[in-house]
Amino acid sequence: MRECYELFHRVMPDYPADMDTFCGCLNSAHLFYSGASGSLKGFCAVNKGSITLLCVDSVHQNQGIGTCLLSQAEEYICKSGMDTVTLGNGDNFLLQGVPENIGGFFEKHGYVSDWTSYNMVLEKNDFTPEKIRPAPRGTVFRLAKESDLPKLLDAVKAAEPEWLPLFEREHGDVLIAEYNGEPVGFEMLGEGSTFCGNEQAGYIGCVGVIPKARRQGIGLSMVAEGAARLFSNGCYKIELLYVELIDWYGRLGFVPVQPQLMMNKRLK
Repeated sequence: MRECYELFHRVMPDYPADMDTFCGCLNSAHLFYSGASGSLKGFCAVNKGSITLLCVDSVHQNQGIGTCLLSQAEEYICKSGMDTVTLGNGDNFLLQGVPENIGGFFEKHGYVSDWTSYNMVLEKNDFTPEKIRPAPRGTVFRLAKESDLPKLLDAVKAAEPEWLPLFEREHGDVLIAEYNGEPVGFEMLGEGSTFCGNEQAGYIGCVGVIPKARRQGIGLSMVAEGAARLFSNGCYKIELLYVELIDWYGRLGFVPVQPQLMMNKRLK
């Protein structure tokens, strides 16, 4: 795994995941290799119907190695009974898609992009909560307690039902927005970073507001509250992953980085 990790960093220096994060994402994956131990040329990781990573050392690119690894991964997925391949994403992923600069390789092999996802970063000095619309009077932001779980899951189901498994299993802190005693919004908060390097960083994820409470300023105010808490805990940067609402988060000072194509392919 160490050799794969070092190759990943040589090929994708803009994504400085630490060793623990890297191994956590690949431990459950099926791996295909090119080259012998000590002279690894490339590898491909498959998790169910997702190709988690495909990396080929720069000195061995344009030699058909990536194509061969991709073919092996697709064959493995097809034999597993699945007819669609996604790149990144999946149940346990490191990159949510394909870095934009290498998307052309996958397009040549029949992959199509549905949309572009961004990571976003907020520097402490760029935080501008004063520029956003405040939440309605009476809205309360607080960390969820164990007793909140049933109502929290109801809110998640109403807002983003595909996130239910994430909130049902163990996770970090969850900040909820409460109005008239009921959770109407939620987001995950944590310290640590996937791609901000060694700097003290935090993250905000799975931001959701139930349909009837949207367009009232609750969501962005909740993000601002979460960011303020992370900064007060000593974080210097805050990371968002898997973002489509670039302008919305940008109102708080978040800037987009690391665009990734959300690609997939139907197997014959």
